[in-house]
Amino acid sequence: DEAPSTLVTITPRARLNAGAHIAHVRNRHSEERLRAAVKAGRIGTWVWDLRKRTVWWDSAMYKLWGERRHHGFLPIAMATALLHPEDRQWVGRTMDEYLTSGAHEISMEFRLLRPDGATQWVAVTGQIERDAQSQPTRLIGATSLSSACGLSLHVHP
Repeated sequence: DEAPSTLVTITPRARLNAGAHIAHVRNRHSEERLRAAVKAGRIGTWVWDLRKRTVWWDSAMYKLWGERRHHGFLPIAMATALLHPEDRQWVGRTMDEYLTSGAHEISMEFRLLRPDGATQWVAVTGQIERDAQSQPTRLIGATSLSSACGLSLHVHP
């Protein structure tokens, strides 16, 4: 009778730690490059939870929209209230079209009415995340200043 045997591979801890360290450094450098690009391009990033109807903004978004920074998530109604009154209805309809069409990306330009009364054009792009039933669950995107003279819309199925 022979006892069953198990093959065990022993990897030196230093090699495991080195691999984890290299991955950490690569991730940190990637994040640093992203932060630098976002800052240079005056781009704000956001995450919109469609189920909870809340949105998270980075600090650049608050600057673009002329708002005081809030901590945590904002009700989406607070963000949409900052849209220019003449754009609110069509922006809402357009977002509904993106979400119900099966699209995976959004891209549009519209006006904001800043608290100081100034009108600001912005360009918004983002990715639509969908669940296993293709229902939209979350949008992750970016907003930048735009020099648009008119409205534009691009639907990407």
